[in-house]
Amino acid sequence: MGAEWDPAQDPMPVSAMSSAADAVRSAQAVAAEWADDLKAAGRAVATRAAGAGEAHPVRKKRSVVGVVVVSVVAVIALACVAFAAFLAWDRWGAYDDAADMQGIWQANGSASTVVVDGEQIQLTDDVAYDYEIDPFAKTITFSLGNMEGQGRYRFSPDRKQLVITDGTGYSWLSTLMDDIPWRVQSLQDELAGAEGAGKEAASGEEDGRTILDRP
Repeated sequence: MGAEWDPAQDPMPVSAMSSAADAVRSAQAVAAEWADDLKAAGRAVATRAAGAGEAHPVRKKRSVVGVVVVSVVAVIALACVAFAAFLAWDRWGAYDDAADMQGIWQANGSASTVVVDGEQIQLTDDVAYDYEIDPFAKTITFSLGNMEGQGRYRFSPDRKQLVITDGTGYSWLSTLMDDIPWRVQSLQDELAGAEGAGKEAASGEEDGRTILDRP
């Protein structure tokens, strides 16, 4: 074996020591850089996880609110459809206007009677109007000799009152638009137990209206 190296007698060259120190410092710098990168990556993952945890309840809350809104809108739409179907049935399907119009009536709250059959409105023994109704449009036309007239008619909900209003230009749409708010109000009165729901009181100044009540 050769003689052992004695640092005191034969020191390491300065250049070798400098190279070794540089290598150590480079390794430390690389390690520190890797450590910083790992810390940054960890923080990014933690931030994304926290954000996802916060966003999920928000999305869930919005989803629940959306379901509630859609449900409310659907219920309202169904209620409107059901009410429209009821109005259509009540107006055009539930009753026979031609049959309900016939019989004996009292005119404008007086004791005088009016007799209606399938073809004529008998006001007195000597005066009778021929008439014809359109049950869909709720209009009426009548004639007496050379005289002709027209108007619209409306029954009370209990069919015990008939109101005939003279006038021209009535159509199924105009009478429908007039009758919808009247029917809604009469339904409210019926539900509230009000007496005479949907009926008109004779005042003696009917202004083109004839109010007929069952005796």
